[in-house]
Amino acid sequence: MTNHRIITSPFASIIAAILLVSTASSANAFTVFTGNDFRSRDDNTDISRLSSTPNANAASSNFLSNLIDPLTENFEGFTPGQVSSFSLNLGSAGTATYQRKGDIKNVPSDTIPGNFFPISGDQFLLVDNTSDPGTFPRSTVNSITFSNPVAAIGLYATGVRDLLNETLLELTLTDGSRKEFVIPNVFGPAASAAYLGVIAQDESEQFTKVTFTSNSSRLGNYGVDELTVASLDQVKKSTPVPEPFTVLGSFMAAGLGLVLRRKYKQA
Repeated sequence: MTNHRIITSPFASIIAAILLVSTASSANAFTVFTGNDFRSRDDNTDISRLSSTPNANAASSNFLSNLIDPLTENFEGFTPGQVSSFSLNLGSAGTATYQRKGDIKNVPSDTIPGNFFPISGDQFLLVDNTSDPGTFPRSTVNSITFSNPVAAIGLYATGVRDLLNETLLELTLTDGSRKEFVIPNVFGPAASAAYLGVIAQDESEQFTKVTFTSNSSRLGNYGVDELTVASLDQVKKSTPVPEPFTVLGSFMAAGLGLVLRRKYKQA
């Protein structure tokens, strides 16, 4: 009986350690990066583009630092004008197809653009959230569908400026469930530029579609630029948690050594 108790005691610790590691490794969640810049409400008469976007840029840099060689679309290669659909080549992440109502805008740097403006270059995508005539409730179905599951999306949004009309990015996961993220906004008519980046932490959080939507029936347009998409293989891995079998081997070795030492002393 004494020997039996000595042998089984280490295995109780082993089982507890396995359960602990398994729980920690599965407790993942999306990593979100946000930043917002806007002109002071005291300067609402100036409708030119923002001269700098340090907060949005910081969020973008942090987002991109977690990815490996992602592709970013700046819309400079598109022909300006209204579009109902177009495709993007994402390299190793596959292709993406934008559908419904959009407008490729060309706004040179010396032009006063109003609330919507490009972040880099002269062009951006104006997402048209206005509903078709006679439809109610007003809603948008602008979306991007991916040929392969992807794990990260980041973008700049300009002209998002009404707290009562939150603009959302809705991800459709591979299991059919949906996850919503709010694009940072600012109350009032001041020009603004926001960044939103979302990165999945495991395969279960990969998504196949992104929908630009709102939680209100009062919808507005907004500009999208510097759109980045990446696959799970392009997401940098954090410090790995030891696999359960690795922990099992370590504890078994330690437990066996403990048993042998105790038996040796008893002998």
